[in-house]
Amino acid sequence: MADLTTSDQAARTRVLIVADNQIFLKAALPFLDRDADLLVVDVNQGDQDSLEGIEGHNPQIILLDLDISNQKGLEIISQIREAFPLVAIIALSMFDGDGCRRAALSAGANAVVHKLDLSVKLLPTIHLLSMHGLLEGDEDCAMQREIGPN
Repeated sequence: MADLTTSDQAARTRVLIVADNQIFLKAALPFLDRDADLLVVDVNQGDQDSLEGIEGHNPQIILLDLDISNQKGLEIISQIREAFPLVAIIALSMFDGDGCRRAALSAGANAVVHKLDLSVKLLPTIHLLSMHGLLEGDEDCAMQREIGPN
């Protein structure tokens, strides 16, 4: 996570990661930090304090690993969507099937990105969500089917 001045931070999209896989995080954090438009504000382990951590960091986008060890990724998406309806949620998964995608979108995710496609599809998905105003109070999630990684 980068150290920046307050004005630099305000101009960047605030991203919070919910994941507990250290190998994934070791790759994802430097990858996201290289994008000048993004600021990773926290990494949350998906535990009992997830919602408090989210509120404390005021993210605009949450990247949520569906494969977290407590296997409650879909439940966490639903909780986040209920508590923070204006935060964009991108679900990340090792499973590339339609069932997984539909379940994540039904739970409240705005998009689903397959982990094997992260280097190609994650940043465009984040920027597309941003460009379509979903970070500026637009609660219409109709875009979710258009911005998915298909």
